[in-house]
Amino acid sequence: MMLKDSTYSQKLTILKKWIPNIVEEIKRDLKNDHLKKDKQFCKTYFSTCDVARISTDDLSAGYRKAAENEAVEENLAEFIGNRWLLKNTDIYDFYEFHLSKIDENFTELEVLEPEAAEKLVNASVHEFGPVKSYIFSVLNSVVFPETHFKKMEKLAEDQNKNVDGTKEKKAECSESDKNYERQIARLTDKYEKRLAGLENKYNKDVDALKKQIVLLQKKIS
Repeated sequence: MMLKDSTYSQKLTILKKWIPNIVEEIKRDLKNDHLKKDKQFCKTYFSTCDVARISTDDLSAGYRKAAENEAVEENLAEFIGNRWLLKNTDIYDFYEFHLSKIDENFTELEVLEPEAAEKLVNASVHEFGPVKSYIFSVLNSVVFPETHFKKMEKLAEDQNKNVDGTKEKKAECSESDKNYERQIARLTDKYEKRLAGLENKYNKDVDALKKQIVLLQKKIS
């Protein structure tokens, strides 16, 4: 996957699975700088054009759909790419440092040697995680060999699956907690009603006994 001549639109299409990861970091920029101006995009990809009411999940879904449809215009794609890169200057500095050790004129490199690429992939994944490393490598056209891009892509997919699995488990636990709370509420209500009935019966029995005592006292007197 040689990306040197790729447009930002093409890069976002490659990164369509990771659009939610990108959007999460630049959602304010998208809401304040893009959606407020691009009413047509808003109308096409979001059920509401009230920017303040668009959730992060809806935001991610909308931009991902646009990327999947290859409908992200180059100026918007460049805006998204540049804003993400600006918020991740630490990883840019990391790559600049390591690539300059390979070649001072690293921007002129066509493709990294496999051994150097392997070391850089491993170091980047260790430092920033697979998803951020993969997103950066695509957006910034890092000259990894095809095999190393595929390796990083697979690692990034696995990381997102693990995150999704964790979210799903949390959601399941949350739903279980809600079910438990509903059961407790039903049982509490049931026994409170039963206790109220017993209390009412007790009060009636006490009143009846009091009346019997009064009648007995009258008979004795």
